[in-house]
Amino acid sequence: MFADMYNELQGNVSGVDQAYARTLIQEAWEDVRRLGGWSFQFGETGFTVPGALSTGTVTLQFGSPTVIGDALATAAWATTSQFGSLITQRQFRSGGVSGAGTMYDIIAFDGASTLTLNRPFTDPLTVMTAPDPVQKYMIYQPYIAAPVKGFRRWLSVFDIANSGWLFTRGDRREVGLDDPQRQIFSNPSALLALGTDTRLNSSTAGWQRYELWPGPQNRYLYQAWYLWSGPDLVLPTDTLPYGIPESMVKARARYRCYEQAEANKDAANPRGAGADYRFLMGAADKQYGAELKQARLEDRDRIDIFNSPLHRFKGGP
Repeated sequence: MFADMYNELQGNVSGVDQAYARTLIQEAWEDVRRLGGWSFQFGETGFTVPGALSTGTVTLQFGSPTVIGDALATAAWATTSQFGSLITQRQFRSGGVSGAGTMYDIIAFDGASTLTLNRPFTDPLTVMTAPDPVQKYMIYQPYIAAPVKGFRRWLSVFDIANSGWLFTRGDRREVGLDDPQRQIFSNPSALLALGTDTRLNSSTAGWQRYELWPGPQNRYLYQAWYLWSGPDLVLPTDTLPYGIPESMVKARARYRCYEQAEANKDAANPRGAGADYRFLMGAADKQYGAELKQARLEDRDRIDIFNSPLHRFKGGP
């Protein structure tokens, strides 16, 4: 348990307070996770993107982030927003007079007739100085957030209905040459990195985001497997994943603790006086290395199914 680990660490070196002990344990746990390839870092998820919505019309104003829907539009918005695909997870486009509108994130819906975009609407309109009604629009979801905060990368994403694997290592520059205006809509074939989520008040702020391309106008269901960094230690009652011994993480934390203690020893002390933190660093590092090797061996069988190529032989798989 996290509390037991940092409380024990406080007794290893005099003068270490609880806040610093917590930091050392967390840094040691991050060292272990950064090695990668642990069984607890493999995750499975699924997600659905909805079909495109263009019922009714909207009123837009150049320079304003507010979108006001007519009766048909607002009725559709109220019923389409649901768990797994809230309307505030989707994107908004309106052609205006250019015919190819830019992409906006919907960051708020008042539950009635008003949407709020993540930035002022800057596509050209017929009326540029006042609200312009009866505008066609489209709401759909080409952008998705990663399934967890410490997401690292996709292993595979499978389109259930169409029995196809999405390409998860695509180059945005190539897609930009083929479809810079994002006017191609079809079964998505690629999941492209899109940076981090910077939407205001987003529940996934700072998480990685991805773009489905070509644009999904219909409903699609995906089964996905991924790698992530693993759980953080936050609450005193948090525990390490199965197969990770506390003694290994504590040994790594002691190494960091002794390293700081050695660096901050009083140079005026007589030679040989006080604890030899260099010796203690070596002992802690040796214990960490030995336990890490054993933990890796025991964990290997749990991840071989993900990392080993499978072959078909005559008579069976």
